[in-house]
Amino acid sequence: MFFPPSSSLSSTSQSSESPNFMTSMVEREWFDLCSQIGIREFSTISKWWKHIREEYDQPNSRFYHTTTHLFHLLSQCRDFFEKDARFGGSKQLSMTDFIIIRLAIFFHDIIYDAKRKDNEEASARVFMKFVNETRPEMLRNEDVQRIVMFIECTANHLSHKDKKDQLLFTFLDFDLAVLAMNTPKQEIHFFKDILVEWKNKEEFLDSSFMKHYVENVRKEYGHLSDQEFAKGRSAFLRKMLDNPDQLFYTTEAKEKLEKQALMNLKMELSLYEQEPTIDTSTNSE
Repeated sequence: MFFPPSSSLSSTSQSSESPNFMTSMVEREWFDLCSQIGIREFSTISKWWKHIREEYDQPNSRFYHTTTHLFHLLSQCRDFFEKDARFGGSKQLSMTDFIIIRLAIFFHDIIYDAKRKDNEEASARVFMKFVNETRPEMLRNEDVQRIVMFIECTANHLSHKDKKDQLLFTFLDFDLAVLAMNTPKQEIHFFKDILVEWKNKEEFLDSSFMKHYVENVRKEYGHLSDQEFAKGRSAFLRKMLDNPDQLFYTTEAKEKLEKQALMNLKMELSLYEQEPTIDTSTNSE
Protein backbone atom coordinates (compact mmCIF):
# COMPACT_ATOMS: atom_id res chain seq x y z
CA MET A 1 0.00 0.00 0.00
CA PHE A 2 1.38 3.41 -0.95
CA PHE A 3 0.10 6.80 0.15
CA PRO A 4 1.13 9.63 -2.18
CA PRO A 5 3.47 12.07 -0.42
CA SER A 6 2.66 15.08 -2.57
CA SER A 7 1.39 17.25 0.28
CA SER A 8 4.33 16.31 2.53
CA LEU A 9 2.34 17.21 5.63
CA SER A 10 3.93 14.58 7.80
CA SER A 11 7.49 15.38 6.80
CA THR A 12 7.14 19.12 7.25
CA SER A 13 9.41 20.72 9.80
CA GLN A 14 7.25 22.25 12.49
CA SER A 15 9.60 25.25 12.50
CA SER A 16 7.71 26.29 9.37
CA GLU A 17 4.32 26.23 11.10
CA SER A 18 3.20 29.77 10.44
CA PRO A 19 -0.56 30.12 9.83
CA ASN A 20 0.00 30.98 6.15
CA PHE A 21 2.31 28.03 5.65
CA MET A 22 -0.11 25.62 7.30
CA THR A 23 -3.03 26.94 5.26
CA SER A 24 -1.08 26.47 2.02
CA MET A 25 -0.28 22.87 3.01
CA VAL A 26 -3.94 22.19 3.79
CA GLU A 27 -4.86 23.64 0.40
CA ARG A 28 -2.44 21.27 -1.34
CA GLU A 29 -3.92 18.36 0.58
CA TRP A 30 -7.42 19.40 -0.52
CA PHE A 31 -6.44 19.51 -4.20
CA ASP A 32 -4.71 16.12 -3.91
CA LEU A 33 -7.77 14.61 -2.22
CA CYS A 34 -10.21 15.94 -4.80
CA SER A 35 -8.04 14.50 -7.57
CA GLN A 36 -8.01 11.11 -5.84
CA ILE A 37 -11.81 10.96 -5.67
CA GLY A 38 -12.18 11.85 -9.33
CA ILE A 39 -13.08 15.54 -9.32
CA ARG A 40 -11.37 16.95 -12.39
CA GLU A 41 -12.68 20.50 -12.74
CA PHE A 42 -10.12 22.91 -11.28
CA SER A 43 -12.79 25.58 -10.89
CA THR A 44 -14.96 23.22 -8.81
CA ILE A 45 -12.07 22.22 -6.54
CA SER A 46 -11.09 25.88 -6.15
CA LYS A 47 -14.66 26.93 -5.39
CA TRP A 48 -14.94 24.41 -2.57
CA TRP A 49 -11.50 25.26 -1.21
CA LYS A 50 -12.56 28.91 -1.06
CA HIS A 51 -15.68 27.86 0.85
CA ILE A 52 -13.68 25.71 3.29
CA ARG A 53 -11.15 28.49 3.85
CA GLU A 54 -13.84 31.11 4.42
CA GLU A 55 -15.66 28.96 6.96
CA TYR A 56 -12.64 27.81 8.95
CA ASP A 57 -10.82 31.14 9.02
CA GLN A 58 -13.62 33.50 9.98
CA PRO A 59 -11.62 36.22 11.78
CA ASN A 60 -14.15 37.15 14.45
CA SER A 61 -15.50 33.75 15.46
CA ARG A 62 -12.87 31.08 14.77
CA PHE A 63 -9.78 30.87 16.94
CA TYR A 64 -9.20 27.16 17.57
CA HIS A 65 -11.39 25.49 14.92
CA THR A 66 -9.42 26.97 12.03
CA THR A 67 -7.35 25.70 9.11
CA THR A 68 -4.55 25.26 11.68
CA HIS A 69 -6.75 22.64 13.35
CA LEU A 70 -7.18 20.97 9.95
CA PHE A 71 -3.41 21.01 9.43
CA HIS A 72 -2.75 19.21 12.70
CA LEU A 73 -5.42 16.56 12.07
CA LEU A 74 -4.25 15.97 8.51
CA SER A 75 -0.67 15.67 9.74
CA GLN A 76 -1.71 13.03 12.29
CA CYS A 77 -3.65 11.23 9.57
CA ARG A 78 -0.77 11.11 7.10
CA ASP A 79 1.69 10.04 9.80
CA PHE A 80 -0.66 7.26 10.88
CA PHE A 81 -1.20 5.86 7.39
CA GLU A 82 2.42 6.16 6.29
CA LYS A 83 3.60 4.44 9.49
CA ASP A 84 1.21 1.57 8.83
CA ALA A 85 2.46 1.29 5.25
CA ARG A 86 6.08 1.17 6.45
CA PHE A 87 5.26 -1.66 8.84
CA GLY A 88 3.65 -3.82 6.21
CA GLY A 89 0.05 -2.67 6.49
CA SER A 90 -0.65 -4.51 9.73
CA LYS A 91 -3.92 -2.60 10.20
CA GLN A 92 -5.05 -3.50 6.67
CA LEU A 93 -5.76 0.13 5.80
CA SER A 94 -6.66 1.04 2.24
CA MET A 95 -6.55 4.10 0.05
CA THR A 96 -10.33 4.29 0.50
CA ASP A 97 -9.80 4.53 4.27
CA PHE A 98 -7.26 7.30 3.68
CA ILE A 99 -9.81 9.19 1.57
CA ILE A 100 -12.69 8.68 4.01
CA ILE A 101 -10.84 9.95 7.05
CA ARG A 102 -9.45 13.03 5.25
CA LEU A 103 -12.87 14.03 3.90
CA ALA A 104 -14.26 13.67 7.43
CA ILE A 105 -11.46 15.92 8.70
CA PHE A 106 -12.11 18.63 6.11
CA PHE A 107 -15.85 18.79 6.78
CA HIS A 108 -16.23 17.89 10.46
CA ASP A 109 -16.08 21.51 11.70
CA ILE A 110 -16.98 23.37 8.52
CA ILE A 111 -19.99 24.72 10.41
CA TYR A 112 -18.94 25.86 13.84
CA ASP A 113 -20.81 28.42 15.91
CA ALA A 114 -20.52 28.18 19.69
CA LYS A 115 -24.11 29.43 20.00
CA ARG A 116 -25.51 26.57 17.87
CA LYS A 117 -26.47 23.08 19.02
CA ASP A 118 -26.43 21.42 15.59
CA ASN A 119 -22.95 22.15 14.25
CA GLU A 120 -22.17 18.52 13.46
CA GLU A 121 -25.45 17.85 11.66
CA ALA A 122 -25.05 21.11 9.73
CA SER A 123 -21.47 20.17 8.80
CA ALA A 124 -22.68 16.79 7.52
CA ARG A 125 -25.25 18.58 5.37
CA VAL A 126 -22.52 20.73 3.83
CA PHE A 127 -20.55 17.58 3.03
CA MET A 128 -23.63 16.10 1.33
CA LYS A 129 -24.01 19.32 -0.67
CA PHE A 130 -20.39 18.93 -1.78
CA VAL A 131 -21.02 15.31 -2.85
CA ASN A 132 -24.25 16.11 -4.69
CA GLU A 133 -22.67 19.02 -6.50
CA THR A 134 -19.35 17.41 -7.48
CA ARG A 135 -20.40 13.75 -7.92
CA PRO A 136 -16.98 12.27 -7.09
CA GLU A 137 -16.40 9.25 -9.33
CA MET A 138 -14.32 7.32 -6.80
CA LEU A 139 -16.65 7.76 -3.82
CA ARG A 140 -19.21 5.02 -3.29
CA ASN A 141 -22.53 5.61 -1.57
CA GLU A 142 -21.45 3.52 1.42
CA ASP A 143 -18.32 5.69 1.72
CA VAL A 144 -20.45 8.83 1.72
CA GLN A 145 -22.71 7.48 4.46
CA ARG A 146 -19.71 6.48 6.53
CA ILE A 147 -18.22 9.97 6.27
CA VAL A 148 -21.53 11.50 7.34
CA MET A 149 -21.50 9.19 10.36
CA PHE A 150 -17.91 10.19 11.23
CA ILE A 151 -18.81 13.88 11.14
CA GLU A 152 -21.95 13.47 13.23
CA CYS A 153 -20.09 11.37 15.82
CA THR A 154 -17.93 14.35 16.76
CA ALA A 155 -20.98 15.80 18.55
CA ASN A 156 -20.17 13.47 21.44
CA HIS A 157 -16.84 11.66 21.51
CA LEU A 158 -17.77 9.45 24.44
CA SER A 159 -20.63 7.34 23.15
CA HIS A 160 -19.46 5.32 20.17
CA LYS A 161 -17.92 2.08 21.44
CA ASP A 162 -20.88 0.21 19.98
CA LYS A 163 -19.94 1.34 16.46
CA LYS A 164 -17.10 -1.22 16.18
CA ASP A 165 -15.45 0.92 13.49
CA GLN A 166 -11.69 1.20 14.02
CA LEU A 167 -11.30 3.94 11.40
CA LEU A 168 -13.96 6.01 13.19
CA PHE A 169 -12.09 5.49 16.46
CA THR A 170 -8.85 6.64 14.86
CA PHE A 171 -10.54 9.77 13.49
CA LEU A 172 -12.08 10.62 16.89
CA ASP A 173 -8.71 10.13 18.59
CA PHE A 174 -7.08 12.52 16.12
CA ASP A 175 -9.68 15.14 17.03
CA LEU A 176 -9.07 14.87 20.80
CA ALA A 177 -5.29 14.47 20.71
CA VAL A 178 -5.10 18.18 21.55
CA LEU A 179 -6.09 17.28 25.12
CA ALA A 180 -2.60 15.80 25.60
CA MET A 181 -0.60 18.92 24.66
CA ASN A 182 2.25 19.08 27.17
CA THR A 183 4.88 21.65 26.19
CA PRO A 184 5.53 25.28 27.13
CA LYS A 185 3.77 27.73 24.82
CA GLN A 186 6.99 28.92 23.17
CA GLU A 187 8.04 25.47 21.97
CA ILE A 188 7.44 24.61 18.34
CA HIS A 189 6.32 21.06 19.16
CA PHE A 190 3.09 20.65 21.14
CA PHE A 191 3.78 17.12 22.38
CA LYS A 192 6.60 15.44 24.28
CA ASP A 193 6.85 11.66 24.37
CA ILE A 194 7.00 11.73 28.16
CA LEU A 195 4.42 12.42 30.84
CA VAL A 196 4.77 16.04 31.96
CA GLU A 197 3.66 16.67 35.52
CA TRP A 198 3.01 20.40 35.89
CA LYS A 199 4.98 21.88 38.78
CA ASN A 200 2.45 24.59 39.58
CA LYS A 201 -0.50 26.56 38.23
CA GLU A 202 1.72 29.17 36.60
CA GLU A 203 3.59 26.58 34.55
CA PHE A 204 0.31 25.03 33.44
CA LEU A 205 -1.20 28.41 32.50
CA ASP A 206 1.85 29.02 30.28
CA SER A 207 1.56 25.66 28.51
CA SER A 208 0.64 24.96 24.89
CA PHE A 209 -2.51 23.24 26.18
CA MET A 210 -3.75 26.49 27.73
CA LYS A 211 -2.32 28.99 25.26
CA HIS A 212 -3.00 27.23 21.97
CA TYR A 213 -6.13 25.29 22.89
CA VAL A 214 -8.11 26.48 25.92
CA GLU A 215 -7.61 30.21 25.40
CA ASN A 216 -8.67 29.93 21.77
CA VAL A 217 -11.75 27.89 22.67
CA ARG A 218 -12.55 30.58 25.26
CA LYS A 219 -12.42 33.22 22.53
CA GLU A 220 -14.93 31.21 20.47
CA TYR A 221 -17.28 31.43 23.45
CA GLY A 222 -16.83 35.18 23.73
CA HIS A 223 -20.57 35.67 24.09
CA LEU A 224 -20.37 34.05 27.56
CA SER A 225 -19.17 35.70 30.74
CA ASP A 226 -16.17 34.17 32.51
CA GLN A 227 -18.51 32.63 35.08
CA GLU A 228 -20.74 31.12 32.38
CA PHE A 229 -17.79 29.74 30.46
CA ALA A 230 -16.25 28.25 33.62
CA LYS A 231 -19.53 26.54 34.48
CA GLY A 232 -19.99 25.04 31.01
CA ARG A 233 -16.34 24.10 30.59
CA SER A 234 -16.28 22.48 34.04
CA ALA A 235 -19.26 20.32 33.09
CA PHE A 236 -17.44 19.22 29.92
CA LEU A 237 -14.26 18.43 31.86
CA ARG A 238 -16.10 16.45 34.54
CA LYS A 239 -17.87 14.43 31.86
CA MET A 240 -14.52 13.56 30.32
CA LEU A 241 -12.94 12.75 33.68
CA ASP A 242 -15.91 10.63 34.74
CA ASN A 243 -15.40 8.45 31.65
CA PRO A 244 -11.59 8.10 31.44
CA ASP A 245 -11.77 4.77 29.63
CA GLN A 246 -13.80 6.40 26.84
CA LEU A 247 -11.59 9.43 26.27
CA PHE A 248 -9.60 7.63 23.56
CA TYR A 249 -10.58 4.53 21.63
CA THR A 250 -7.45 3.14 20.00
CA THR A 251 -4.67 1.31 21.81
CA GLU A 252 -2.09 3.74 20.38
CA ALA A 253 -3.89 6.81 21.72
CA LYS A 254 -4.56 5.23 25.09
CA GLU A 255 -0.89 4.40 25.52
CA LYS A 256 0.53 7.70 24.25
CA LEU A 257 -2.06 10.32 25.16
CA GLU A 258 -4.46 9.20 27.88
CA LYS A 259 -2.42 9.87 31.04
CA GLN A 260 -1.31 13.31 29.88
CA ALA A 261 -4.80 14.25 28.73
CA LEU A 262 -6.35 13.25 32.07
CA MET A 263 -3.70 15.23 33.94
CA ASN A 264 -4.36 18.30 31.78
CA LEU A 265 -8.12 18.04 32.25
CA LYS A 266 -7.75 17.74 36.02
CA MET A 267 -5.43 20.75 36.13
CA GLU A 268 -7.79 22.85 34.04
CA LEU A 269 -10.79 21.86 36.15
CA SER A 270 -8.93 22.88 39.31
CA LEU A 271 -8.55 26.38 37.87
CA TYR A 272 -12.31 26.84 37.66
CA GLU A 273 -12.94 25.27 41.06
CA GLN A 274 -10.37 27.47 42.78
CA GLU A 275 -11.09 30.64 40.83
CA PRO A 276 -14.53 30.47 39.14
CA THR A 277 -13.98 33.85 37.51
CA ILE A 278 -10.58 33.00 36.01
CA ASP A 279 -10.10 34.72 32.64
CA THR A 280 -8.48 32.19 30.31
CA SER A 281 -8.53 34.62 27.39
CA THR A 282 -5.96 37.07 28.70
CA ASN A 283 -3.17 38.25 26.41
CA SER A 284 -1.58 35.33 24.65
CA GLU A 285 1.40 36.11 22.50
